[in-house]
Amino acid sequence: MQSPEEVQKMMQANPDMIYWDVRSDDEYAKARIPDSANCAAFVIDEEGPMPMQSTFMTLMKMQNPDKSAPIVVGCASGKRSSVACAWLEAEGFDNIVELESGFNGWYAPTPEARPCPQPAAARRPPVLTARVCPTARREAAGLPVEKD
Repeated sequence: MQSPEEVQKMMQANPDMIYWDVRSDDEYAKARIPDSANCAAFVIDEEGPMPMQSTFMTLMKMQNPDKSAPIVVGCASGKRSSVACAWLEAEGFDNIVELESGFNGWYAPTPEARPCPQPAAARRPPVLTARVCPTARREAAGLPVEKD
């Protein structure tokens, strides 16, 4: 696990590194780390443990064909990202950086006073956004997709 400060330095040093937010599409749409991409890893189920989203691994493999390329994985607090990292490692991804304390830690108050999150709409949208993932999920699952 790497601290938010360490991850920020790593991402500045390697602009090709992608921050994957594995929170739900709704969580990501409300607020996100700048220049991150969203691929929800879990089916949100209030009844019990959250199983893997059926298209998570397919989408991660499609978006990250080089399994040795560095990626950052984060969630809200670090619990979901820890499980997602284990799933990715089991599939052969070998250069994963897990964000310690997740989104909450990224924006937690520190002596350096990290910036407060802006509303998602105020930020420049990343290459992959929550708006893209649901369509990609439907396509990966073989479900019909509405065309413009």
